[in-house]
Amino acid sequence: PIENVHSKLGWRFDEEEPIFLGAECVSKSNVSSQYIGNFDIAKRGSREEYFNMIRSEVLVGNPALEFAFVLGHCSPILGYINHYRDLGCLVFNFGNESSRGKSTAGELKTSAFGNPSVGKALLSTLDGTEQSLVTFASNADSHPVVFDEVGTIGAKNLRKLLYQLASGKERSRNTKEGKNKEGAVGK
Repeated sequence: PIENVHSKLGWRFDEEEPIFLGAECVSKSNVSSQYIGNFDIAKRGSREEYFNMIRSEVLVGNPALEFAFVLGHCSPILGYINHYRDLGCLVFNFGNESSRGKSTAGELKTSAFGNPSVGKALLSTLDGTEQSLVTFASNADSHPVVFDEVGTIGAKNLRKLLYQLASGKERSRNTKEGKNKEGAVGK
C-alpha cells in the first residue's frame, strides 16, 4: 500500500486548496499524510482527556494560562495569514520570578501541537548556537515555539536572536565560493 508522509510542517498552498501539515495533514479533501520529521508531535492520549484537562485546569479563571493557550493556537492562523500578507511572527515573553508558572505556560502553549517536554518537540532551551535556534524555529513553521530559560542567554545575544526570529531575517552568510547563502528563516 502507498503511504503519504511529510517531513515539513506548516501551510502548503497548491491550486486546489490550502493544506496544513502537522502531526497529520489537514485539508478539505481529507488528504492523508503522517509527519515523519524530527519533532515529537505524534498525537497521544484522547481528545476528550485533553479538553477535560483544559476545562478543569486552564479555563477556571487563570488568565495567564488562558492567554498561553490562545497564543499557542494563534500560530497556525498567523502562518495562514502570512501566506497572503507578511505579518512576521508574534514574540511574547512570559517573565516572572522563579517557580511562578512560566514553564508550565510554555508547555500548555505547545501541548496541542506536540510533546510539551523541553527538548522533545516545540519547547526548547536557549542552549544552542544562534543558527541552530533560528533553524529550530523555522522548521516549526506555523506551530508555536517556546524557548524556556531565557535568562541563560546574554542580553546582546537575546536581542539579536529576537530580531532574527521576529523579522524573519538571519545574518548573511557566504558559501565557500563567496556567494550569499540562502537563509532558513522566512521559508
